[in-house]
Amino acid sequence: MELNIHLDPESAKKLAYLQQYEAQDPASLLTKAIEQRYQSLCPPSESPYHVFEKLGLVGCMDGMENLPLTDQPSIREKLQQKRREGTL
Repeated sequence: MELNIHLDPESAKKLAYLQQYEAQDPASLLTKAIEQRYQSLCPPSESPYHVFEKLGLVGCMDGMENLPLTDQPSIREKLQQKRREGTL
């Protein structure tokens, strides 16, 4: 599909930065952004266990048996780190 878009100056500046930082053309950047947004909106087709396993969350921490009840801040921090890395 071919698109012709006009960006406001601020968005154009951000796109230029991303192009330089990522060393990718605008089409690749847009495709990547669309895929990430699509994945965030669509429910996973796999079981939650398999999704967490692929993300490296299964077995990623050591702790007590009742870890979810006693250490929720650590789990929240690990999930936030995964989001910042773009792997969640």
